[in-house]
Amino acid sequence: MKKFPLRAAAGGVCALAMLALLFARPFACIEGIRAGLASCAEQVIPALFPFFVVSSIIAASPLAKVLGTAVWPYTRFGLGIRDSRAATALLLAWLGGFAVAARVIGQMYAGGALTRRQAQLLLVCGVGSGPAFVVNTVGCLLLGSPRLGWCIFAALLLANLAAGLLARAALASEPETLAKSASCPEDAAQGISLVSAVQGAVQSMLAVCGFVTFFSFLNHALGSFLPASGPVRAALAALLEVIGGCIQASHLEGAAAVYGCCAALSIQ
Repeated sequence: MKKFPLRAAAGGVCALAMLALLFARPFACIEGIRAGLASCAEQVIPALFPFFVVSSIIAASPLAKVLGTAVWPYTRFGLGIRDSRAATALLLAWLGGFAVAARVIGQMYAGGALTRRQAQLLLVCGVGSGPAFVVNTVGCLLLGSPRLGWCIFAALLLANLAAGLLARAALASEPETLAKSASCPEDAAQGISLVSAVQGAVQSMLAVCGFVTFFSFLNHALGSFLPASGPVRAALAALLEVIGGCIQASHLEGAAAVYGCCAALSIQ
């Protein structure tokens, strides 16, 4: 008798549950999709699309060897990555956020500039939101304090640095031949054209907006069963999507709003 594929069936069960939500809470689902699309148009695309294009060109240009000079001591001695382009990738990730980190690091890995382990280490260090969102949106607009936004952003950077060091100790080392093959700069730094950079940015932007819209739908649909505001509602939003999580957390009273935004930014 064959075993029932529980892991494969779990996806089908979740899909059926979401289908039930569409019928049980149609107006909340529609509102969630509208809110997700509005968030993409007003926040996500203006902030990320130009950065996607520019960061792709920088990562594939000879400038990638020198722009990350300030970060290079950490990537070289902290993470053990000799190639200076890794420092530039990490710097771009910190400036642009986790979506830019995934695109730039993935681009370098596909081009042979990074090994699999090196890309994993950089992704651990690059998961976070950029200063445009943390300082401007969370600090200024939601919490009313740009200084508080900079403090939260600094805390995120320190957490990234610590997580990278822990990940280096936890991840198994790679064969020496793989590390040497990824350290050859001539193969990967061929540069890309503006056309290909824009095309790649459009594909990445569609994926990001798709996830933002989908999780906004889930947030509104599931949130319709809960009070409009409060810790439980903020926790649900934070578990699903960072923008909605920060917005809901900012509605909490006093210091809970600050800690709620920090949690939403960390859970991602």
